[in-house]
Amino acid sequence: MNYRTYAEDVMSGKILAGHLVKLACQRYLDRLDGKYPNIIFCPEKVDRVINFVRHLKHTTDEHAGKNFEMLPWQVWLVANLFGFYKKNDPEKRVTNTAYIQIGRKSGKTSLISALGLYFLTNEGMGQEIDIVAPSAAQSAIGFKSASDYCDSINKHGIFDTLRTTIRFRAKKSVMKIMSSSSKFGDGFNSGLGILDEYHAFDTNDISNLITSSMGMRKNPMMIYITTAGFNLFGPCKIMRDVCADILYGKKEDESMFAAIYELDEEDDPLEDSNCWIKAIPSLGQTVHDDYVYREIRKAKNNPSEMTNLLTKTFNKWVQSKEVWIPDKYILSSMKKVDISEIHTDDEVCYCGVDLASVEDLCSATVLLPPNPDREFYPDKFILKTRCYIPEESVNLTLNCEIYKEAIRQGWLITTPGNVADYDYITTDLLNLNDTCQIYRIAYDQWNSSQWAIQCEQ
Repeated sequence: MNYRTYAEDVMSGKILAGHLVKLACQRYLDRLDGKYPNIIFCPEKVDRVINFVRHLKHTTDEHAGKNFEMLPWQVWLVANLFGFYKKNDPEKRVTNTAYIQIGRKSGKTSLISALGLYFLTNEGMGQEIDIVAPSAAQSAIGFKSASDYCDSINKHGIFDTLRTTIRFRAKKSVMKIMSSSSKFGDGFNSGLGILDEYHAFDTNDISNLITSSMGMRKNPMMIYITTAGFNLFGPCKIMRDVCADILYGKKEDESMFAAIYELDEEDDPLEDSNCWIKAIPSLGQTVHDDYVYREIRKAKNNPSEMTNLLTKTFNKWVQSKEVWIPDKYILSSMKKVDISEIHTDDEVCYCGVDLASVEDLCSATVLLPPNPDREFYPDKFILKTRCYIPEESVNLTLNCEIYKEAIRQGWLITTPGNVADYDYITTDLLNLNDTCQIYRIAYDQWNSSQWAIQCEQ
């Protein structure tokens, strides 16, 4: 089998892919071409995996009864995982960690189930394969997929399938599929660990339990597979960003493989169907266009569904589970406004103030209702927000890099010290009152009593 085809088709543009997948393909081709002299490629090792998976049979939908023939992107992925070995130790695999971010319905559960069974039967004696999903429902889906594949090759009764485990007696190996809420007892002894829907894990506790149990294994592997999510500061998004840095060459880790199937910044999946394949490499195979069109129509009719569409189908990281007003409407309404340029005598405004103490932001927002005498935007509501943070607290927050960029752009105001200085907000409001009459100020009462008294004075 030619293991260059997919990567070369991506690099030539024959297969449309996002920028991060292109970087991963280039890295792969560089390894094949000997640009990493300490790494060799062993195609027979990849052949072994693919030939094993080919014997498994699907049991659902139009593929029921058919053998598992890997799609081109899956072949490329398996080649990355199982094909590269240390030149000075040809039995030692290079890749031991993989991060795979891919759109919904692309066949990820089927793939990890198949790879789990391969490990169970082909990776030496006493293997333990641990597949952990964030919920019991998700783990049940994973177990059904694995047990169905297992049944398709269990003609001689060599497997024992129990409620959540599959045992391969010949090698005394076991595959366990569980949810993150399971009781793990004495822990793990993993040869292969898989975290499914990694974006839904709040911490790395389970990941650390699994990886710390792999110390005695010669070729352990940890696979994180997921769609995008909405927790921008959770372990999944952090790993995704680290992987992006590795692909860009900002960080080094030859043991990490990353396949991040996501849209590029300029792509608009709601208007351009050509970009869908960047997030859904199985488009036209396991995912059909009419399904995606239905999902888009549903999200357009009900904006609360938009987050689910963007994260699960198009692999776009977003800030919240729920959407009240889609971002594009907010962004299209944003203009630069200098309130100090207001020169009408009867301009009034309303203010809202939210105070914090240490690491969180303080903010003050002013609202100007429509005013026919105003020189600019007389028929518009105008909102202007200023945000404040203690200077010494910037480096203490998880949002550190975002805040530093906001400070450089002038969007975030730093106040001296390590606690919020409410006098800055009061001074800004007094200056605003010189331009237009503050009619009313609303504020969150938490930690605000003394500040409100001072403002009244």
